Amino acid sequence: MSFLFIPKHPRVAVFVVCMAINLVVQITVLVRNPEYMKDYAVAGAKDGKGYVRIGENLLLRGEYSRHTEPPYTPNMHRPPVFPVIAGSLNLVFGAFGIYLTQAIFHSLSCVLLFDIGSSCFTPRTGFLAALLFALNFIFVFANLRPLSEVTFTLLALGGVRYVLVSLDSSGDDRRLSASLLIAAILFALCILTRPAGLYLPLLCIAAVAVNGISRRKYFATAVQVTLFALVVYLPAYAWTWRNHRATGLAKLTSTDVGMPVYYLGAAAYQIHHGVDREEALQMIQNEFQIPSNHELHNHDFVGGNLSEKYFSVKQAVRPVLKKYPIATIQAGTTGILRAVGSHTAANSALALAMEWNPPGFGRLVKGDQQAFRDVFKNSLALVGIVVWQLMLSGMTLAFAALTALLMLRHPMRYRLSAWLVLLAAGHFLVMPALSAFVASSRAAVPLWPFALVLAADTMSRFVFDRRHHEDPDVLESPGTPNSV
Repeated sequence: MSFLFIPKHPRVAVFVVCMAINLVVQITVLVRNPEYMKDYAVAGAKDGKGYVRIGENLLLRGEYSRHTEPPYTPNMHRPPVFPVIAGSLNLVFGAFGIYLTQAIFHSLSCVLLFDIGSSCFTPRTGFLAALLFALNFIFVFANLRPLSEVTFTLLALGGVRYVLVSLDSSGDDRRLSASLLIAAILFALCILTRPAGLYLPLLCIAAVAVNGISRRKYFATAVQVTLFALVVYLPAYAWTWRNHRATGLAKLTSTDVGMPVYYLGAAAYQIHHGVDREEALQMIQNEFQIPSNHELHNHDFVGGNLSEKYFSVKQAVRPVLKKYPIATIQAGTTGILRAVGSHTAANSALALAMEWNPPGFGRLVKGDQQAFRDVFKNSLALVGIVVWQLMLSGMTLAFAALTALLMLRHPMRYRLSAWLVLLAAGHFLVMPALSAFVASSRAAVPLWPFALVLAADTMSRFVFDRRHHEDPDVLESPGTPNSV
């Protein structure tokens, strides 16, 4: 007997629950801080302002630029999908339209997560993962900022979901092809929302190839994989060509070299030398004779040869990361905890017009008792949000790790779809750490839904199930269509 009740229409249920949570939070923000819901600039996100300005300029003037007046210098730092969404919504509905749409995207992501969990494990796993995802306040407050992470997550989950449909429809060639086409389109949009999704389709290609080879459909699988790759990556190639024409740099974005140096590298220098962030950045800049973070990330305002700046910083990536290896590992490891705690607190405080006095993450890690007392000097609402998010995130990572260990111990018992989700979670854990996206709450966002699917499987079987043993329908025997 299970303690977890699944309603008759689980997709509707998780959508309604997630939407209700978001609406309660957004109405609270509207009452406490009405200007926040009217003006996207109040959210204080520099990148968010850039997204909206680019979208508005593109729609109104045909210029892909952050500038508010001529000359409209082209921007390559931000891919085009989210600027178009944010700019159009702000023009028609204002900031509230952006935030409400992102709440809808969050709720749709819960539905997709239910489908993914059901395909990989059981409907009970999918339902639990979706409910916990609805209660993830990293997302709830990310919905209240004009940033691309929520849109990116929806597209990534949609792409994975339709790849899983193709794995479960190998006997129906028409359904398989249609599912792969939809997945490829979603992944193409995903990459043009955030280039962090560039390698996720490769994991899906590997899963489709393994599934096809196991069925001895070599030629059909080769054709499907080739067409899938073309649909996914041709738009990214076209955008790279556009960037080369506009700025002289043939890259999707310039952030791939800036993040390891200016964020992960700077954090390592902070830890090793005991200095603040600005001093650490200056030390790196002087030591390696590279342009500043501001110069690289604001090329459209600073001017100069972007290609030279990019490759100058690129040459410094390995030396910076290898300079203090222990401190670099510390910086990457603590980044997720910092993102979950301090960044969630700061974002929620800004939206709710509350004051948050940070106790100092370093002091908390060292076990400073005064730092813990300082935490509870803040609003109980903010403390509750942070404590809940830390508990949920810690529980998610712990149970996801346990599921991964069970999968490695009994690899043949688990479906191919479960392995794909495990690899996706690993991708969004390792890749952000290498490029220092863990230094902010924005980079940790795509990890959580995939980790929640893995965590929910073990939780649903060992926490919510009185029998405390494996259900026969949870694990699929080898040789079935969707198995390894």
